[in-house]
Amino acid sequence: MRILVQKFGGSSVADLECMKKVRGKVREALAEGYKLVVVLSARSGRTNALLEMAYQWSDEPDPAEMDVLLTTGEQESVALFSMLLQDDGIKARSLLGFQLPVLTDGDFGSARIQSIDAAMLRREMEKYDVLVMAGFQGCTAEGRLTTLGRGGSDTSAVAVAAALGSVECHIFTDVDGVYTTDPRLCGEARKIERISYEEMLEMSSMGAKVLQIRSVEFAKKYKVPVRVRSTFSSDPGTLVTQEDDMMESVLVSGIAYDKDQARVTLCGIPDKPGISAAIFVPLAEKGVLVDMIVQAEKPLLICGGGVVRGRADREFREFAEKLDAPVAITVMGGGGFPGGHPLTTGMIGMHGAPSANRAMNAADLLLLIGARVGDRAIMSPMGLSQSATIIHIDIDPAEIGKNMQSTLPLVGNAKVILQQLMERGARADCGAWREALQDLRRTNLSRGYPAKDGYVFPGRLLRLLGERLKEDAAVCVDVGQNQIWACKHLRLRGARFLTSGGLGTMGYALPCAVGVKTAQPERQVAVICGDGSFQMSMNELAAVKAGGFDLKIVLFRNGVLGLVNQIQSGEPYHGPFGVRLDGDPDFAAVAAAYGIPSLTLRDEARVEETLDRFLGMEGPCLLIAEVSPAWKTSD
Repeated sequence: MRILVQKFGGSSVADLECMKKVRGKVREALAEGYKLVVVLSARSGRTNALLEMAYQWSDEPDPAEMDVLLTTGEQESVALFSMLLQDDGIKARSLLGFQLPVLTDGDFGSARIQSIDAAMLRREMEKYDVLVMAGFQGCTAEGRLTTLGRGGSDTSAVAVAAALGSVECHIFTDVDGVYTTDPRLCGEARKIERISYEEMLEMSSMGAKVLQIRSVEFAKKYKVPVRVRSTFSSDPGTLVTQEDDMMESVLVSGIAYDKDQARVTLCGIPDKPGISAAIFVPLAEKGVLVDMIVQAEKPLLICGGGVVRGRADREFREFAEKLDAPVAITVMGGGGFPGGHPLTTGMIGMHGAPSANRAMNAADLLLLIGARVGDRAIMSPMGLSQSATIIHIDIDPAEIGKNMQSTLPLVGNAKVILQQLMERGARADCGAWREALQDLRRTNLSRGYPAKDGYVFPGRLLRLLGERLKEDAAVCVDVGQNQIWACKHLRLRGARFLTSGGLGTMGYALPCAVGVKTAQPERQVAVICGDGSFQMSMNELAAVKAGGFDLKIVLFRNGVLGLVNQIQSGEPYHGPFGVRLDGDPDFAAVAAAYGIPSLTLRDEARVEETLDRFLGMEGPCLLIAEVSPAWKTSD
């Protein structure tokens, strides 16, 4: 079976006459013996009309419901075009993203494709000559509709072509290929016959709008030949493919332009402290974004609490992936970037991961995003400011420069500034640096956990818990060792991480979880606490019972105030004092008094079984995990 994937954009399916031209392209391919998958965008202007409608109905539309609305644009296109083909005697049917399914993550508005059911497509191709597939959309494993972001139909088409092993993927637009520059600006621009993935990526990142950049990245990864053609001509267009010897002989393939950029060269600048700030601070105050990123060999992005509070986690992740640069996370940045993501180096700071701290100390460019540079996160700010270029993004100007001098301060909403950086095509070439940190991170994660009869190690329990929680769960964490263990080992995939941070508010987690459940009853909520912090607010079990809240409470019982015990066990102290919790109650009996069941775990071999039982129980439940008081957060 020879398969060809064709994709037609909004202007190609704008009206009936345009769709008839598309039908002509389909006929030509069928005459050549192909089985076709035709991927369609929404008709020209339709997505914008739906967006405008959403904001008429709601001041802040829910992202998930927005995706449900926007997918109707492609649904309209594929249904109308399928009817047009059927009237012409062509065996065709429409397919929506959830029908395949095109499985994506739950990042509504900018979802990323995880898998496509190629077997289902092949079965349907045995019955039909043409499958008309809705681009731009997919669904989560739970069946929620998602969209892939602007230009996502290009990515849909390339992904289907990769899954089916298509001969080529034809992207039809209103231009007949990729030009050396914009022909509207330069009359001498000429069409390029062949261009490499790398060159197309560079041109797309610098402003060329022929192909969406994620689709080119996908094509390069899976070696899908992509041909850019015009719906309204028979020109063979431009082939985007792997580089060959002929391509290597060309020094300049094309010129992309951006009207919003200027290049300024400053000569004779003395190498003295404060000179960079004198130059760049006025630029930042005027809103000028200076591209320092391309010069960096060892960039590191630091995800702070401002990313979470500013709801910029989606933009942060997209920026990190576009940059392909390593990421470190602060305590308050937990949940702002997936803990299991390949770019993650872990948590920085006094109790952080070795891979993250080494990355921070060796980086030549630090992008601090929504991080206040506390002394427990960055213990030697003066040394870093002397060894690295520092770009500090924060909405509060008082935080910038308070604890560490920045080279370029950017005051504003993290979500907006990250979007602006992406629009300017910020990129970094740091493959060797990234791979070295990934190797170090893998070494850190592959180490064995300590074991002791009658106890379970919190790190292993939390890692397994994180794997079992839903992507949109909320995890409310208390203060002390449990907080640090959660930051280090709970590799969340997108869940909201709620903690009091450096405030040290013991007893925070349980009432916080009650608040989350009150606001969002359907959300999965877990509580992580120690036996000391739990006793600060365990009377809130009455609110849990009264509200019928399905809270899953993990209590690490080690019989001491764990972090104080750990600190006092070292220099300059003379041993722990006043940290034993000899008056601990029977926590199972306390829970039972409120009608809440409990489980006790003291055997490493039963951790997975017990967690599954714990999370599977209806209603609230308390899991009491016995922990050795000798264990430290560094173990």
